[in-house]
Amino acid sequence: MNWGCTCQQKIPNSLPFQWPVTVAECNGKENTCEAGCGNGAQADLCRNLCSGYFKCNRPGSEPSKLRLNAAPSTTPPSSSSSSIHTVNPIHFFFFIINTINVIISI
Repeated sequence: MNWGCTCQQKIPNSLPFQWPVTVAECNGKENTCEAGCGNGAQADLCRNLCSGYFKCNRPGSEPSKLRLNAAPSTTPPSSSSSSIHTVNPIHFFFFIINTINVIISI
């Protein structure tokens, strides 16, 4: 994570619109938009408008709007810290699978 990181001035290897979190968030918004298109004569036009508006994984894509509640700590939490949150392994598994799918689709 960010503990002891000396890379604060590092230039990322990919552009911000290609970052996995940005792509995943954009794909979710685009899918929601397309789901509202329904079926019928204008459904394809609607889907094309959704794709053109969100521009997922392309220049012009919106930056991610996901934010941390607080700045990341520069020291790892101790094992006795009460602020450690457990993660449901199933949710973590699906997060990893979705991230891999996004990376593969790039």
